[in-house]
Amino acid sequence: MQILLIGSLSEREDKSAIPSITKLTESENLEVRLSAIQALGKIGNGSSVIPLATIASSTSGHERNVSRSALSNLKGNDVQNALKKHLKESLPEIQSELVRAIATRAESTAMNELMILAKSNTPEIRKEAIRGIGNLADQSHLDQILILLLNPKEESDRNDIESAIAYSFRRISDKKIQTDALTKALEKADEIAKPSILSLLGRDPNEQSLQLLISALKETESIQLAAIGALTKWPNHGPANDLLKIASEEKNPNRDAALNSYIILSSKSPNPTLSYRKALELNNSTATAKKVLAGLGQSGGIQSLEIIKPYLENSETSNEAALAATQVAKRIKDSHTDTVRTILTAIIKSNASKSAKKEATDLQSELDLYKDYILDWRITGPYSVKGKDAKYVFDTALAPEKDSKSVRWKKFKNKLKSERSLWAIELDSILGPEANAAAYAMTKIWAPENLKINLEMGSDDHIKAWLNDKIIHESFSNRSLEPRQSIIPVTLSKGWNLITLKVVNTSGPWGLCCRIRGRDGNPVDGLKIESK
Repeated sequence: MQILLIGSLSEREDKSAIPSITKLTESENLEVRLSAIQALGKIGNGSSVIPLATIASSTSGHERNVSRSALSNLKGNDVQNALKKHLKESLPEIQSELVRAIATRAESTAMNELMILAKSNTPEIRKEAIRGIGNLADQSHLDQILILLLNPKEESDRNDIESAIAYSFRRISDKKIQTDALTKALEKADEIAKPSILSLLGRDPNEQSLQLLISALKETESIQLAAIGALTKWPNHGPANDLLKIASEEKNPNRDAALNSYIILSSKSPNPTLSYRKALELNNSTATAKKVLAGLGQSGGIQSLEIIKPYLENSETSNEAALAATQVAKRIKDSHTDTVRTILTAIIKSNASKSAKKEATDLQSELDLYKDYILDWRITGPYSVKGKDAKYVFDTALAPEKDSKSVRWKKFKNKLKSERSLWAIELDSILGPEANAAAYAMTKIWAPENLKINLEMGSDDHIKAWLNDKIIHESFSNRSLEPRQSIIPVTLSKGWNLITLKVVNTSGPWGLCCRIRGRDGNPVDGLKIESK
């Protein structure tokens, strides 16, 4: 009943009910409390600020979230003043909730209060105040926030202040204003504060900030390291040579960081492969090689395969090299098909793991999608059952299944010269566009030994398959003919093996395709195919 009453008063927006609803936020019943808190968020005013902030500071989970949401949604001219007033006089835990609400509500008039609280003795309040500053600050507050960055209450606050400044930059459209302010702050910054300023300069890439960062590369070890970190995020290859120079200094403790930064920027080079090669010439350790291989995989061209290939033979880098080479191969497969086939073969023969080889195998299968299909078949059909549909024909053993020698088989001859003719057996061109009918295809495979292989088949529409008179696959599905719709693992016996397919058409065109591949997706050597 109380919940219904609260809901009714809330819907009517009856302000006179605020005291009663506020009292119900202390109910022993959780559902009543939650309803009362939500109602205050809708009809409450300045007097609701402290009750809601108190609940938020003293509860957890859903109740805290509901009270915070209600505090953020309060309306009325007195709410803003109430927030600012109580911000100055409340207990620390209440202050923290009020600061959170001010930030969420975007109460920009409270910036002065937030700046004061950013120096509070209570870490939780400082954190919320700094977050609020980041949400509300604009161009007019930039100098103030930078002073806060240079002189935080605690050193541990500096990262939060830096993030707040970066967030406020989104609201400053004139990037020169940002850079000019950071330049002035850099001049005032001590050894501890400079890294934060340099980090912010790295987030504001332009010629002025680039020159400041490059100049910082010549300063002390800690300042240099901060500048390297900032340049790592640079949007182009511009500072790469400066980083490479530091990476070349044998006694520089930051040389590894500079090299790592250079490798990251190499992807943005006009010639990534050349840039990565320079990194390897400078440091050919396994760790560097793995980073370079990852980069070459992302952006290397055909020349990068020369760099990658030797690492396929190294057990420590073979996986990374396999993945990188496959990524490059995907980009150049249409323009350099022969080269791609060569590198894919090298990957598959390498010591890389099965998972690292999988993409190469898949790509090889894609390149060979229409290659090595069986085109030597004997075919018989069409067979139908009067008044029966495709499902009945599919399920029923027709004459070729009962006694294959009792029917007349015709050798298939493909007279077409299209790409499709390299893999597809178009049954409608042989038997006509028969509906609810079956056709059978038969051929023999000779294997030099027992072989575990995959039969890759496609059909339009439904298909059954037998190997040496044992059924190995059936699929009843209306579909258009495509390669590799069904991939069936089987074992060929040494000598001759009989493959028989039954394809049932529902309507329209129909056909089949079939080829043999190893379990790794590669062609199988030594097989003979003959439909006699």
